[in-house]
Amino acid sequence: WTKENAMFWRVAHRWSLCYNVFGLFLLFQNTPDARSMLKHLDSSLGIPVESSFHTYDDNCALELENIWDNVDHYFATHVIG
Repeated sequence: WTKENAMFWRVAHRWSLCYNVFGLFLLFQNTPDARSMLKHLDSSLGIPVESSFHTYDDNCALELENIWDNVDHYFATHVIG
């Protein structure tokens, strides 16, 4: 087995290393500082959750209807792979 495009794999490896180092760096920050750093990356973070916003812990009952309500595109991407 040979790597078809070595440059692609080098770039992918470097991005994954940067991602892991950033995750490790965030792991050693206290919670408010880590959240404020992530807020710089995505301005929609740090906003309080409204009561009308759907979260996955709304209803924890193990019922078919509850499971079906929580099946969305995130579920599909995790199943596919």
